[in-house]
Amino acid sequence: MQNIKSVENLDQFKQYLLAQNGKIVQTQHWTMAQICEHCAQTIYCSMLGYPSLKPLWFRRSIGALILKIFFVRAKMKHNLQVPLVGAKPIEIKGQSAFEVLLESIDQFQAYQGELQPHFIFGQMNHADYDRYFTLHLKDHFSEVKFS
Repeated sequence: MQNIKSVENLDQFKQYLLAQNGKIVQTQHWTMAQICEHCAQTIYCSMLGYPSLKPLWFRRSIGALILKIFFVRAKMKHNLQVPLVGAKPIEIKGQSAFEVLLESIDQFQAYQGELQPHFIFGQMNHADYDRYFTLHLKDHFSEVKFS
């Protein structure tokens, strides 16, 4: 899979990412390591819990509406330079940034426990988190050029 725009789920994103392995990477704002760490942190937080949550009324109203709009449009646009405040850093030492991100996706896909509410969008099931993560990854990787 060569085109990020055609990615529709996490399995396809993994195929896309593996196809880019070894290519020259050019990013606009964050480094590839920062992008992969941020995306992996978000995925891990769905299983472990986000550091802080917006108020319940916000997650059930405004947050849920924003998520619905993203899903209907099948596209997400957000500030790509905002870190996940309070998230546990992921050390990328012996692994590549790609490997760290792929590992987080694999762990999410195998996860059988109760998923934690998203800090803005609230409670989601496994399928909705897959859709959300796919849109989130596509948005971040839209500023990455591989050659």
